[in-house]
Formats: sequence, structure tokens, C-alpha cells
Amino acid sequence: MMYLGFDIGKRWHDAALLDEQGDVVRQLRFATTRAGLAQLATWLGDVDPATVQIGLEATGISWLTLHAWLRAWGAPAAAIRVLNPLQTRAFRNANLRGVKSDRVDAVAIARLLRWEGTRLATHTVPDERQAAAREIGRLRTEMIELRARQLTKLGTLLEPLFPEFAAAFSDLGSPSALAVLARWPSPAALAAARPSEVTRALHTASRGHLGATKAGELRQRAAQSVGIADPFGATTIAVQTMVAHLEHLRAQIATLGERLDALQAEDAPARTLLASIPGFGRETVRTWVAELPPMTAYAAQARAQARLTKKPKHGADKLVAAVGLDAQVKQSGRWQGQVRMSKRGSRYVRRAIMLAAQTASRTDPQCRAIYEAQRAKGKHHTVAVSHVAHQLLHIAYSVLLHNKPYALPARFTAPPPAAFAETGA
Repeated sequence: MMYLGFDIGKRWHDAALLDEQGDVVRQLRFATTRAGLAQLATWLGDVDPATVQIGLEATGISWLTLHAWLRAWGAPAAAIRVLNPLQTRAFRNANLRGVKSDRVDAVAIARLLRWEGTRLATHTVPDERQAAAREIGRLRTEMIELRARQLTKLGTLLEPLFPEFAAAFSDLGSPSALAVLARWPSPAALAAARPSEVTRALHTASRGHLGATKAGELRQRAAQSVGIADPFGATTIAVQTMVAHLEHLRAQIATLGERLDALQAEDAPARTLLASIPGFGRETVRTWVAELPPMTAYAAQARAQARLTKKPKHGADKLVAAVGLDAQVKQSGRWQGQVRMSKRGSRYVRRAIMLAAQTASRTDPQCRAIYEAQRAKGKHHTVAVSHVAHQLLHIAYSVLLHNKPYALPARFTAPPPAAFAETGA
């Protein structure tokens, strides 16, 4: 068995090949171009891909091209270990001399692979379909977050110009509110508008839910507004521009959602199972399927670690750590720092699970009991929600691993015991 380590860079990669005894056989620096990959192929010409264990860091996105090339070269997927840079840095820093160079790093990665082997935590590389869904899902999430920030800015613009407008709608970003602002962005324009036109705009945007009553309310608010005059129309132009941007974002978000659903059509069974979990709405299910590998991967990791440490491990705990909801403790002697969430792994999944936990803590008896128990201990709302999120990950792991939808435990469904009847003396 041979060991091949790569130090990943944006323009150059460094490679080091070690034999079974850990001695450096050869090293190479090659460009991240087609010519550089051809040079790597020549350099590896007499090496059998089936006899090599390969390690490379998950540095940015620069490793993706090399990973694809190694698979095309013939290296089995199980033989390519994508390592967390924190692991390789800790291993390199064990050298008291503190030497740091790309060539040294490539050798260190190969030696780490040789010494630690299967005990290393590695990045799971998704297949092409899941990778595409992940890219679209993340872009969509970022656009949703951008739209939320733009809505906040719109509210800030309206505050001096038309402070009464936002109170007329439950959501400033609703189609009805934006339709009115797109045509009448100032109180003066709205007060001068024809009632029938405002009614028609509201009726169309709200799909028949709003009409003349809301139009009359808006025109009255506009007539009585205490907003600051906008003689040169600067704020009015800014409001219309912001509304157009919000509408564009809404359309793009909807289109990306349709593309994401089409990519995940093959995952319909898993999506149905996930939808049975408390708090798991459509967005949470989309994010989960795009971001996380099958639960069997975490079960296998737990079994492998249990064999090495001789301690029982649960795959759900691996899932919790992968999402970054596990507790991180810093302690030295008598000093112990504050316990914090590790926040490793995908922030997209972590955000979705925390939002789902907020919903589940209100709607599901089991999750509500967990939330209330933590609050009774004096825990902050966010800490209590994180405990619910932890439980949701265990539920999701079990649901997907055993292919059974979520069912509320019997202790939460049984009727309360009947009260004893009072008897007189």
C-alpha cells in the first residue's frame, strides 16, 4: 500500500507519494490547469490506483477539480479521503520545529493518512445530482436572506416618507403591499390615486382576498400621513427601485425552488418521511436532502469508531456533530469555559433545523416538553430551542434509517390520569 498526499492551492498543488514504510518516494508541484493534470498523470504513470490511499484537504473549492480527476484516473471513491484542514494543521503542528511549506504539508497529509487511516473524519463528497441540488439550494437560501435584508431596508426608507404604510399589512413583503408601493410609492401619490385603481391592484395582487375596504384604509392613511415631504423624489425613486429588486428576487427564488424540486424528484420517499417530523416544512426538507448524505453513512462511522475505542457509539450523535449542534467544552485544570455550540458542518442545515425546532417546540407535545423543561432550568430561549433541535436530529436519523415516519411516543398521546373524586367526611 502507498500513500499519496496533496496540499491544495489555488494555482498550484503539491503532491507527495510515500511507500508502505512511510518514506518519501517522490514529490511534485503541478499547476491547477489541464497541462498540470497531464503532468500529474505522467508522474503517476507506474502507480496502480487500486494500491494507493489518497488524502487531500477540503480547502475552499480548489480541491473539487483534483478530486474529479483522481476518480477519472481510477482511484476508488473509498480510497480518496477529503480531510478537514484543522486535522492536518494539528498534525503538522505536532512537529516542534513548526516547519510550514506546501511540500512539507503534502508529506504531512500522506503520513497522517498512513498513521491514522480510517479513524480520520472525512468530508463526504456528494454525487453529481446532490451536488447540483446543494448548489441551487444554497444559492436560494442566500437569496432568501438577501430579500429579508432588502425588506428591512425598504422599511427604513418608508419610515420617514410614509410611516403609516407598514402597519396596514401583516407583511411588508407581501405581494399586495409591494404592488401598491410599485405604483404609488409616496403618501401624496396614493392619496391622489383613483379608488378603483387601488382596489384593482390589491384584488389582483392578493388573488381576490383584498379589495375596496383595504384600498379605502390605505388612501385614508395616505391622506393623514405625517411623512416628510419628498420634493425631489429621491426617496420615492429609492422605494420603487427597492420594490422592483424585491419582486425580481421573489421570482428568482420561486424558479430556483422549482429547479430544486425537479432535482430531488428521485428523493420523494425520503422527503415524505422527513415531512412527518415536527417542524419540518418544505424548506427544511429541501435543505436536508440537498446537504446531508444517507443516514447509513453516520451509522457506519459510529460502528467504526466503536470498534476502535471499544465504546458504544450512536449514529445520531455523529449526525448531531456533523450539523454542528454538539456541545463544545473548553476546560483546563479548575477553569472551565462556557459550553457553546460547535457550529461545525453546514450552516444551511443548522439554520433550517433551528427554525424547525422553534416551530416544533410550539406544535409537538414531545418537543414542547423538552423546551419547557429547559426553560424551567433557567436556560435561555435559544439554548432551549437547541435542545429541541438536538432531539429533532435524533428523530430524523431514526426515521430515515428505519424507513418509518415519525410517530409521537405513547407517553405523550395517552390521556392524563383521571383525578380522584373528592369525598366528604
